[in-house]
Amino acid sequence: MIATILELAYNLALLVALSVISGFIRQRRRHLAWGPILQGLLFGGAAVIGMMKPLVLGPGLIFDGRSVMLSLCGLFFGPVAAGVAGGLALVYRIYLGGPGVYMGVLVIASSALLGLAFHQRWICKGQSPTAGRLWSLGLLVHSVMLLLMFTLPAGTGLAVIKRLGLPILLAYPLVTVVIGKVLSSQAAGVRAVEALKESEAKHRLLIENSHDIIYTLNMEGVFTFVSPAWTVLLGHPIEQVNGQPFEPFVHKDEVALCQAWLQKVIETGQRQEGVEYRVRHLDGAWKWHTSSAVPTRNEQGSVTGIEGTARDITERKAAEEALCEKNAELERYFSSSLDLLCIADTGGHFLRLNPEWEKVLGYSLQDLEGRSFLELVHPEDMEGTLAAMSKLDAQEQVTSFENRYRCKDGSYRWIEWRARPQGNLIYAAATDITERKQAKQALYESERKYRTLIDHLSAGIVVHGPDTGILISNAMASILLGLTAEQMQGKTAMDPRWCFLREDGSAMPLSDYPVNRVFASGEGFQSQVVGISYPELAEPTWVLCNAYPVKDAKGQVVQAVITFTDITDRKKAEEALQHSEQKFRTLFENLTEGVALHELVTDSAGQTIDYRLLAVNPAYETHTGLVAATAPGLLGTEVYETEPPPYLKEYSQVALGGEPYVFETFFPPLEKHFRISVVSPKKGQFATVFEDITERKRSEEELKQKNAEMERFTYMISHDLKSPLVTVRTFLGYLEQDLEQGKAERVSKDMDFIRSATGKMGRLLEDLLEVSRVGRVVNPPVQVSLPDLIADALAAVAGSISSRGVAIQVAAPAIMLSGDRPRLEEIWQNLVENAVKYMGEQPAPCIELGAKGTGVDTVFYVSDNGMGIDPKFQDRVFGLFEQLDAASEGTGLGLALVKRIVELNEGRIWLESDGVGRGTCFRFTLPLALKGRAKERR
Repeated sequence: MIATILELAYNLALLVALSVISGFIRQRRRHLAWGPILQGLLFGGAAVIGMMKPLVLGPGLIFDGRSVMLSLCGLFFGPVAAGVAGGLALVYRIYLGGPGVYMGVLVIASSALLGLAFHQRWICKGQSPTAGRLWSLGLLVHSVMLLLMFTLPAGTGLAVIKRLGLPILLAYPLVTVVIGKVLSSQAAGVRAVEALKESEAKHRLLIENSHDIIYTLNMEGVFTFVSPAWTVLLGHPIEQVNGQPFEPFVHKDEVALCQAWLQKVIETGQRQEGVEYRVRHLDGAWKWHTSSAVPTRNEQGSVTGIEGTARDITERKAAEEALCEKNAELERYFSSSLDLLCIADTGGHFLRLNPEWEKVLGYSLQDLEGRSFLELVHPEDMEGTLAAMSKLDAQEQVTSFENRYRCKDGSYRWIEWRARPQGNLIYAAATDITERKQAKQALYESERKYRTLIDHLSAGIVVHGPDTGILISNAMASILLGLTAEQMQGKTAMDPRWCFLREDGSAMPLSDYPVNRVFASGEGFQSQVVGISYPELAEPTWVLCNAYPVKDAKGQVVQAVITFTDITDRKKAEEALQHSEQKFRTLFENLTEGVALHELVTDSAGQTIDYRLLAVNPAYETHTGLVAATAPGLLGTEVYETEPPPYLKEYSQVALGGEPYVFETFFPPLEKHFRISVVSPKKGQFATVFEDITERKRSEEELKQKNAEMERFTYMISHDLKSPLVTVRTFLGYLEQDLEQGKAERVSKDMDFIRSATGKMGRLLEDLLEVSRVGRVVNPPVQVSLPDLIADALAAVAGSISSRGVAIQVAAPAIMLSGDRPRLEEIWQNLVENAVKYMGEQPAPCIELGAKGTGVDTVFYVSDNGMGIDPKFQDRVFGLFEQLDAASEGTGLGLALVKRIVELNEGRIWLESDGVGRGTCFRFTLPLALKGRAKERR
């Protein structure tokens, strides 16, 4: 029995070790849909490994730990994982065969199903699988296993139970507990880590969104952390605050207060609140803050710094100061008001007066305070005064009441009252209107002078009464309105002959007529543009109106004074200018060239240091790729992210000198070529009109490269074709001599040399013909998968691969390519053939083919561990007839052919090699083939 237990223990120990790996998968794939599949593969693999190292009781009769792994897989990871693991175990057990296969299949199924049953009972209900529960699961699973042993061939089951029953019931439930606790601990660890991350995220979210500043200081008063609210409230970037002492940010008058307060926090070790101080904003303003703080401690309990919060109380401070100022202002107003202010009781006695009473009546304030004001009222005004006092006694307000008061010198002054009762007190403001009363006498003379004045003004003037009827008008009003003075008398705003227009030419509603606006709002206004139209006018007369209300003593509007000036000529000029600007704007918006208007930016010394964009047209975005809507207002250094801004010297010369300038340039940040015309609309400003000429430049460069390639082609044709011809000519001479001399053995050699030379010439001509066909002769486009394409290419060069003993590794995803299939196949065929040819003396040659990325950005590669390429020769490998190893076979056209095919598919090809003996990797893209369309090229 001991030996049996040891053999089972060895098998189960292996399963315990494999279960640890599950934790790594759980940590990394917990939230992925295929996480349970990975767990199922792991547990199924563990079951298979257990069956590879089982306790063997006889041929086809094995015992291992699959029941433990499958029941725990179902318990902890659910149906998907249990199904995958059980499937793997079933396949392998059936594969092993033997008399115990039927029992083995039933054990696998029962273990997985029991694990799933307890998954629903415990895990899905949030209950933790304790050691006792795990032991009961293990006991149940393996009790069922013992019962299933009766399915073994007759007589075998009971013998097996006698031998293994006790070890199984002892060891398997125990191992179930061990592995289950490992998995449970891993799950708890994952949940703890996620809870910690969630807590940290909430804490970070609270700090980042708090309206209060959260900060920490070390023992030296240096900021070790400030929350983002610092930047929101004070403008300073956080990185300019952290690591700085707090004193430079605090107003010098409160630095000592803050230092003492912070020291108190440290000394008492307790929370301190309520300190108020000013902090400097980034713009130089001072903001009031109030702060509370607590000490921070280390594990030993020693104070290591301070953590606190600060709140902006600038508005509260301003409100407190405003309240104090308002009280002081009321006091100053009472003392310095030019009105006669007083507080009296309803019995008619002065309680408090302002100094203005002394100036108006001549009595001192001491003489008046406590005195009955009825003693000073003119006898003729006594009745009216008593009636007003009765209204005040009834808590009614009195306004615009007039009476006369006796002065100290015996004269009387007219006083106008505004009084409001408040309980037993009366608050009153009075005005000395003596001069106004005296001025009434002179009013007629004043009106006569006024009439003479308005009749000679160049502006029209109309005065309307409360019913909007015209009371007064001058001569210019008659001219502008097309009516005589007699026709205008009594004419109202509702008269149908009036036809006023808005500034845009539409009919003006009655509510917007100047006179109606004044009477409706009680307020005046200025500069309303009004069009006047009547039948005698061919086109409207445009005027600029000002309106003023005239109010009576009660504040009621009794008249409206309207003045208007003829602006018809100015209106026409403005319309012409607006039309011109509209044409310019249309041209500006629809130009295909990019246009940008700038102004120079100078420093305090007057030196040009930058320029600012004022306006750009839509084509600006087309040519630069920059967002046109956000450009105006930004500096050149901000838009183009260069220091100094692009072409500052050239632009400054145009903006300051006024001489236009045209140039072509390559701008690296945008990786584009531009043709730029620069003009100056006024001193200090410049406009650029530019277009993207990148494609033109690229075409020119491609033409230059093609011309260079053609020159090399011409030279190599003349050289490489001439060489075999020289060989043929030479050995024909030798052949003639050898035939004449009867040297048969030399004739054969001469013929071999001639045959070799003509063969080389034939191969060269065939390769040249193949290169010339690329892009000219096009096969109908087809759809082909990358694995099929690579397989066909490898089959074409299988002989050279096999003869060299090269290992091939293919990592090709199942992506589809569209295009000329033979040409596409040539890419991989030539690259593999090239890799085999230059494998060198590599003892274990290997070539890897594959692809990385997705969509049109997919990058294909062919990598080898062969001879490698010296960096100084890497730019030559794609040229026509380029062979870095002159002794190698071939014409040097293979990589040139690959490059042509790649470029026809709108792609590019490049190589990577760390040098000689370090291998080479060719990488290339095929956007056109990946777009699922092929272009006809002629």
